[in-house]
Parts: sequence; structure tokens; C-alpha cells
Amino acid sequence: MRRTVLAVAVLATLACLGEERPARGGRGEAPDASTRPPIPDVEDRGRPSDEEEGWVAETDEGEIADPILAWRPPHQGTVGIVDEPSPTGRVATLVGVETGRHPTFDRIVFTFAGADPPGYHLEYVDRPVRRCGSGEPVELPGDGWLEVRLEPAAAHDEEGRPTVGERRLEPAHPMVREAVLTCDFEAVVTWVLAVESPNRYRVLELEEPSRLAVDVRHE
Repeated sequence: MRRTVLAVAVLATLACLGEERPARGGRGEAPDASTRPPIPDVEDRGRPSDEEEGWVAETDEGEIADPILAWRPPHQGTVGIVDEPSPTGRVATLVGVETGRHPTFDRIVFTFAGADPPGYHLEYVDRPVRRCGSGEPVELPGDGWLEVRLEPAAAHDEEGRPTVGERRLEPAHPMVREAVLTCDFEAVVTWVLAVESPNRYRVLELEEPSRLAVDVRHE
């Protein structure tokens, strides 16, 4: 009798040891954090993910062809100061400035020659906005003025000829009403965005070509 009981106990023990539990990340357990897809960084120095680069915003004229100028989701952004030094210290030449209107924000894009972006400093400033050097006041609309200072950078070539055709833009978007070049002197280029109100903004570094995008939220 004792041998029978012992045999039954041994068989029960072996049966328990033979059971398999789900591996970590399998059914019944949360997946390992290392297997989760990364959360895109959409804050000040973030770059859009591959999926986000495929989004295209709709405008009154239809869809925007360049996916870099499109970004549907609203962003948290900041109303404080954003300051990022140049990664190389080499002067970046500004060769293009364009704006875009989107469902939840307005965007302005600064395009540079070459692969190296300049450093940048952004902050809301008080009026009067003045031109560097002369100190001449610049009349701007809106209730907020976002200064974008690029350094080291230039908006002219070695002969002093402008590398940017338009030095004052009047897109009349919901948030960004005007953008004006206020400084191009001693490797400092400054633009001021006249906005409807000092809403949150974010800065994105884009590549191929080197660009800096500034998004100002509508609300």
C-alpha cells in the first residue's frame, strides 16, 4: 500500500515538473519593454519617424506633395526658450525659406546648403522688434513674436549677394501671419515670426537636405 501511494506521489510530481509556462512576452504576460516599438520623439530636437514622414496634410489647394511639410498630429511644444549649439561650428548658408498651413499648426522651414545645420536659439520677444546693426524698428502684426536666431549662419554668399530671394513673407496663415529677416551679419541670421498669439511651438531638425522646421500650434 505504501509503495502504491509513493508511486502515485512521484508520478504527480513528475507531471507538475513537466508543465510549461508561457515565455516572457507570451500569452498571459505583458511583452518585454525591449520588444515594444519606440515612441517617436516629437519634442524640440526630435526628427519625424518613417511613418510620420509619410503623412500628408490637406490644405485648401489639396494635398501637399512634400511629406516633410506635413504633420497631422498636434504637438505639445513649449513657450520657453530653445537653445541648441552648432554641432560643427561651420557656417551654414541659408538658401530657402517656406511656410505651410496645416490642420493644427503652421510651419516654417529653413533650408541650408550642405549637410551641416547651424545652431539655433528660439524665444518669444517683446516689441519693438529691431534690425541688428541699425536698431531700426520693424513693424509686425500679431500678439506674439517668435525670434529664430541661426548661428553660425549666413543668408548671403562670399560676394555679399543674398542667397534667399524673399526676406519678408506674408503667408497670412491662422497662426503665422508674417516672417521677416531682421539680421544677416557676422555669421548670425535672425528671423522673427509674427504670430497671432504666443502659442506653443516645437523645432525639428530634418536631413537631406539640411533643414530646420518650426511648428507653431493653432491652439
